[in-house]
Amino acid sequence: MAVGLPAPGRGRRRRTPVIDVRDVSRVYRPTPDLEVRALDGVTLRIGRGEHVAIMGTSGSGKSTLMHVLGCLDAPSGGRYLLDGVDMADMDEDGLSDLRNRKIGFVFQAFNLVPRTSAVANVELPLAYAGLSRTERRTRAVRALTAVGMGERLHHLPSELSGGQQQRVAVARAIVTDPPLVLADEPTGNLDSRSTEDVLEIFDDLHRQGRTVVLITHEDEVADRAQRVVRLGDGRVLSDTLNADAAPVARGAHRTDDPGPGGWRTLGGGVGPGDRSSPSGPTSAGQHASAAGVRA
Repeated sequence: MAVGLPAPGRGRRRRTPVIDVRDVSRVYRPTPDLEVRALDGVTLRIGRGEHVAIMGTSGSGKSTLMHVLGCLDAPSGGRYLLDGVDMADMDEDGLSDLRNRKIGFVFQAFNLVPRTSAVANVELPLAYAGLSRTERRTRAVRALTAVGMGERLHHLPSELSGGQQQRVAVARAIVTDPPLVLADEPTGNLDSRSTEDVLEIFDDLHRQGRTVVLITHEDEVADRAQRVVRLGDGRVLSDTLNADAAPVARGAHRTDDPGPGGWRTLGGGVGPGDRSSPSGPTSAGQHASAAGVRA
């Protein structure tokens, strides 16, 4: 059962939200006489450590909102503050650096570089961050091991099932240890078993204290979140707490002193039950966008 959000308590010190969207609009003009209003006056605040699902039908504006939240697209109007910083004040280099440090992206299409091993895919954001080869490899192996892919470090995307490719994508998203994880339809290409496995990983990331925002049209995905925001025609239709959010049955927390990329296993390992079919590779350009290194 969903319940309305409570009003902020009086006298309570308010923390800066991680995501602060203020009356944001996004307008596209494919031709001079045609205007498409993908977002229309969206206001949304998401606090540190929240697990939020953003739902809507096709064309509701949810993917456009995700691109704005991830600093992959700029709003046409309104303001977007990420961790208290107004994105309008950032130049392209600053946005690129911020995406790489503070945001982990997971997309439906996995966006792995073809003919490149799992561990090399996960290393890519660290290369843009300027880490040494040794440090990149150490952290990438830790991240892959955390999502149950420690025995498939050198497999190519074409040698992995859909569920395994998505685990590699999640490892790439968390390898820079970002406080915010954004996932756009992360289970859209997965079967039911792989969907459950991947959702357990997101549950565990939330347990670690990360802010997790999932864009989805699937009720089973939204049911795992603590809060559900529904969009329609580019507007927020409802914003409710999910009192019946599914409990996390298993998983692990960050270690007491994890160091960079030091996680225990998240969401269980990959075994014979991963029945997703392998899917085709995506372009290197798509991967660069997913890794948060360019708009």
